[in-house]
Amino acid sequence: MAATVRDGAPLAPRTTLRLGGPAERLLEADREEGLLDVLRMADGQGVPVAVLGGGSNVVVPDEGVRGWTVAPRMEGARVVSRDAERVVLQVAAGEPWDRLVAWTVEEGWQGLETLSAIPGLAGAAPVQNIGAYGTEVAERLLGVRLYDRVRGRAGWVATSQLRLGYRQSVLKLWPGRYVVLSLRLALRPGAPPRLRYAALREALGLPEDQRGPVPSLQRVREAVIALRTERGMGLPSPEVPGSAGSFFVNPVLDRPALTTLLACALRHGALREAGELPRWPAGPGRWKVAAAWLLEAAGFRRGLRRGAVGISPRHALALV
Repeated sequence: MAATVRDGAPLAPRTTLRLGGPAERLLEADREEGLLDVLRMADGQGVPVAVLGGGSNVVVPDEGVRGWTVAPRMEGARVVSRDAERVVLQVAAGEPWDRLVAWTVEEGWQGLETLSAIPGLAGAAPVQNIGAYGTEVAERLLGVRLYDRVRGRAGWVATSQLRLGYRQSVLKLWPGRYVVLSLRLALRPGAPPRLRYAALREALGLPEDQRGPVPSLQRVREAVIALRTERGMGLPSPEVPGSAGSFFVNPVLDRPALTTLLACALRHGALREAGELPRWPAGPGRWKVAAAWLLEAAGFRRGLRRGAVGISPRHALALV
């Protein structure tokens, strides 16, 4: 079996929250063939399997994880094709996401710069369709190479088959069935950044009318890193300790649900008038509501702690 095997390996150091017990058996594979061998062997023996990537969006239970914890560690990214309009990259699932973003920015390939400083590995990106500051990975994703544990085979799946939505995909809807092996992304060489997010434009000192000099991809990346650090959601560091990022998605409400929420918030004094509720259009008759506002209005304010755990003092969406 082409994998490194350790019994009773601590998992807490492998997560950003630094919590939890050991793996009954931890298997790390740095080649696709080795990972497939491990998965086929486990499934053939009926052993429970948990796949652990960068550990930035998981909470490991104190009692640990039964069965095999499988860690894909296949790294690397390469250019598959390129022309004047686009560069196509193939990225291994175990490639650190931010290292990939840094490389694309250095090369001048537009598309991932606003997804800077997101912890974790590339293989996790399509699972919940990661997004930040007006960009989702779905916009750049051409396809994903998956291993289907039910059918016992690997192959490429087009983005259209993944049913990508707001922090959602078929991979997330059927947890455990599919394991991401690699992905392909299409970027735009020499193109200017897309600055759709008001807070990012403000951080860059750009006017609301979107006129003025166009910032470089590197400047946009630096601004995103600063914003994420300020909000306690960047890469783990002394400035951003032990966070698993945003635990909550912004709920999308239809008109009756939004009306009910507004009435409740006004009745309980969380709002003075309906216009104060932070919300954005999310399609016909639907609105996205700020989860951070909802949490704080419900009494779960930033900085709230119970012993060693709590809500980040920097942002209500981050648990620390």
